[in-house]
Order: sequence, then C-alpha cells, then structure tokens
Amino acid sequence: MASLRQQTVADFAQEVNILPISLFKFSAENEPDAQLSSRLDGIMSSITWGDTVIVQTPIEMSKNYVDMFLDKLTTLRAVMGVKIVAFIHEVKDYLIDFYNNCDSLIVENESVLNYLKNHGLTNNTVEIFNFYDFAPRLVTEKVHFTGNKKANFQVSINYLNSTNSDQYFDQMRNQATNFLVYQNQGFVDDGSLQYAGDFDDDLLSYKLNKEGGFGLVMPPEKIDTVPFELSMFISAGLPVIALSGTAAGNLVINKKIGWVVNSIEEAANRLPATLDVEYEQLLTNVEQMVQDTRNGISIKNALIRSVFDANLPKISKAGE
Repeated sequence: MASLRQQTVADFAQEVNILPISLFKFSAENEPDAQLSSRLDGIMSSITWGDTVIVQTPIEMSKNYVDMFLDKLTTLRAVMGVKIVAFIHEVKDYLIDFYNNCDSLIVENESVLNYLKNHGLTNNTVEIFNFYDFAPRLVTEKVHFTGNKKANFQVSINYLNSTNSDQYFDQMRNQATNFLVYQNQGFVDDGSLQYAGDFDDDLLSYKLNKEGGFGLVMPPEKIDTVPFELSMFISAGLPVIALSGTAAGNLVINKKIGWVVNSIEEAANRLPATLDVEYEQLLTNVEQMVQDTRNGISIKNALIRSVFDANLPKISKAGE
C-alpha cells in the first residue's frame, strides 16, 4: 500500500510539472560504499543549483542506501542551495532528525504532526493534506468506464484488506449483510465471507462501482489517519462506513458521504434497513468529491504550497 500511495503522489506531481527522480531499486545491503556512492551520484545528477527536491518517505530500500542518499541530499542543500521537502507517508522515528533539516514537510493530519512533535520534531514548516487523492488507471478501451456511472444499491459492504490480515473477519461473519473482501494473498474462503479479488489492480474502481453497496474503512493501528482505502472508495463513487471518533469518521460526517458506526455489527444491521432515497443522497454527496479526488486536488495543493514554503526567505532570530 505504501508503494501505491507514493506512486499516486508521483503521478499527481508530474501533472503540476514536478519532475520525477526515479530511485533505482536493488539489493544494496552488500554493495561496497564506493560503488553505491557512484550509483547514487548518477541518480542524483539531474539535481542542479537551487532546485527543490521532494523526498517521499520512508524510502523502501536498505539502510545503507537510505542513509547515503539522504546524506548526499543534505550535502547538496548545504553546498548548492537545494531545498528539501519531505512527504511523510508513514512515520519512522529514525527519520525525524532528517525531517528537522528539511525546508518543509508534508504530513497527512494533525495526529501525525503531533506524534512527530512528541518524538523530537522541531521543524514548524508543515503542510497538511488531510487525506489522499486517488486516480485509478482504468483501461477505458476495454471496460468503457468513464467514472460517471452511479454505484448500484446492493445490500453489501466492500472491504479492502490491504494488510492481508484476518483481524476483522470474525466480526464480519454471520451478519445480516454480505461482506465482499478484496485481498491480494492468503485469503481462505470458509464460506462465511465472499472473496472479491485483488484490491490493488487497475480496474478496482470499476469493480467496486459495479458491485455497489458501501465501502468499509478501519482505522490504522499506530496513528489515527484517513486510510488510503477511503479515497479508493470515493474514486469509485461509493459511500463509506467508518468508525465513530476516527479521522475517517470525521471526514465522512463533514462531507456527508456515508455513516459512522461504533462497530462492524452496527453497520451490518443498519444496511438492510436503508432506503433507496437515503442511498441516492449519499451517492450525490460522494459525486461532489469524485472529480476532485481523481484530479488530485488535495495532494497537488499540498505539493505546491510546500515548494513555496521551502523557498521563502528564512528570517533569522536575533542572535543567530
């Protein structure tokens, strides 16, 4: 899921003329320092004086690779006036020192920012984007899906199991509502849940829109953020069910795009009693967000603001 989020941001960045620097991924654990340094110099050769570099973190490579890359980038900041923006997808405590030496940061919400501050973050130049956008890569010549088709009202709840965990399966079994589980691997069909296929293929939005019903999002374990799955449901035009008191639940309430519940059982019991007119109103509310989500408005705005922030003149305090 982390790689999907990073690719989504990279795609939206190119739409606002932010050029990619592709980090060649390979097994670098046993790479000699001199050879690794040469590789990274080649990768970073396009960076010139005064450029702004947006680093998506964490970088999914070995520690020696990440350490050397960030050291080189920090050196370019000192020697060539390069500005560094860190886009923080997942919190890793070992990166906080690096974040403190960046010119600006992009974080998802206040919960992430508060966690970082409580663990040593002193950098106050921060942009918040609140939730991820998502633009599905639909093969339109095959499925002819334009994104304008309304989801059908089915008495079913779609669940994108990005962790491939059965953590919530017991709560979904033997309910009044059918649960459709999308999972990449390891799903064991015991007849009580319905396996709907892979959750991260390019046709997911089409599949979800065709199935209809609702999308269920569960909160992350570590920090309360809006799961990426919520944006995938919105992009597919589906209303969303989230837990009360969570970041996702607050978004659902504010945008009136679904329900907040106290348990999976509550959601399952409520769905069969839902009227068509209620579902139609939720669809209308979701449709107001679909195009903004697919066009990456939230992510693009955060990227543009962070680049602007990074290049503002720094005003030194007295005595510095």
